[in-house]
Amino acid sequence: MVSSDWVTTGGGINWPHVQRDLTGAEKVVEDCLIHDVYSRQSLNQYEYGIVIGNSGGRTVKNIKILYCKVYNISRSGICNYMGNDVPTNKSINVIIRGCEVYNTGKDPDTAGSGSGISLKNHVVDCIIEYNYIHDVKVSGIPITIHPHPGYRGAENAIIRHNIIRNCNQIGIWALNGGNKSFEIYGNLIMNNKYKGIWLLSTLADTLSVKIYNNTLYQNYASSDYYEILISKNESIVTCMEIKNNIIYASSSGRPLTDMDGVITDHSNNIYYRPGGGELVNITGTSYSSGNLSSWEPTAYSDSPNFKDTSNLPTGFKGTFGTDMEPNSDGLSVESGAAIDNGADLGDLYCGAINFAGKSGGFARPQGAAWDIGAYEYTTVTGINDFEGDNVVNEYCLSQNYPNPFNGSTEINYKVKKTEFVTLKVYNILGEEITFLVNEFHPAGNYSVKWDGIDKNGNNMAAGIYFYKIQNGGGMETKKMVFLK
Repeated sequence: MVSSDWVTTGGGINWPHVQRDLTGAEKVVEDCLIHDVYSRQSLNQYEYGIVIGNSGGRTVKNIKILYCKVYNISRSGICNYMGNDVPTNKSINVIIRGCEVYNTGKDPDTAGSGSGISLKNHVVDCIIEYNYIHDVKVSGIPITIHPHPGYRGAENAIIRHNIIRNCNQIGIWALNGGNKSFEIYGNLIMNNKYKGIWLLSTLADTLSVKIYNNTLYQNYASSDYYEILISKNESIVTCMEIKNNIIYASSSGRPLTDMDGVITDHSNNIYYRPGGGELVNITGTSYSSGNLSSWEPTAYSDSPNFKDTSNLPTGFKGTFGTDMEPNSDGLSVESGAAIDNGADLGDLYCGAINFAGKSGGFARPQGAAWDIGAYEYTTVTGINDFEGDNVVNEYCLSQNYPNPFNGSTEINYKVKKTEFVTLKVYNILGEEITFLVNEFHPAGNYSVKWDGIDKNGNNMAAGIYFYKIQNGGGMETKKMVFLK
């Protein structure tokens, strides 16, 4: 725990700046509680909760900030801040995961600062995932650069599976150009004061952005504000894709505005505004439910039928890599246009916010096709929902490895006493594909492989499969993903 009155920073990597590159072993800040860190403007001290810093044209590399709680901070809670002194400062390979950040911007000397997790200048290969950012003074995740030619912004940054809510300004804000490339997918962005996502670029550099499978919900408190706004764009836009998002405005706002017409590809989004009205505006051309299909043929304008908007998530539960997911599912969808109407965006993006933090074969799609929005709804049909009926008194069934897989995968299991054991593979309809084990086993540890071939010797299609072990002591089922 770090609690302090007037210290340099709650926690720092290369801060104050070390006068050399730091590119070797991992630098890790983990399970820390950092709070009440304030600035003293008279001493030029402007303080952060956790900061990754650099100056003098140096590089800092291989950093993890994991499962920290950061609050009551003068400026930003967690800041990957490559200094403004020269454009060649750089950080590489940074992961910020599982943190909670709130009550930033508390010092009155820093009226324009105080975000959640910020990226400034040349940040390369950074992943921000499974963080809960809320009640911050400015923006949840700002991506900015020093506003002078020659400076570079975030490169290959990934912002995925975060919950961002109740920020005083914007959920995710990308400001200025600087040759940025980043991806925003699988996030819950809700109830922020002005905008959900704002892309504002005033420098003539390149810009590449992918916005996939997010759920945005009522991100403003006053009229004429936006869920997603793309404006004042002077960059050379190489990619601006908006796909598979649920964009739910309030009755006084607009789901999507592109002032400069820089969107390069868009499909399979739900644009919804209670009471109707303008849903999309592209360079002044207005689209509502009546003519939306002329701009996006695969768009939907019906309500996404959220499960319970009075029960919005306030963080995550579980352990990353085992069972991590939002602590409530009020913004999940179980029926309507969001189900099975998303575009297939490939294996890199197949994790949903309720799946990607889990082990095992949890991946999109769980039905006939991808769902729209941050969640992927799953139901097991034709096999009596046997995943929920597991009884594992007499054996232990492990998750197959590798998973997902192509070629073959290995399944390990343990039998606790001599008994007849079956291990079968099923498709998503509950139809038996093949059996891998069908014999008596003495107590012990066992392993079997499946190579994607059915009982008739046919190669199976890529997709979701289930393997089920059963004996007199009960049954257990797990999922696996077969790729080609």
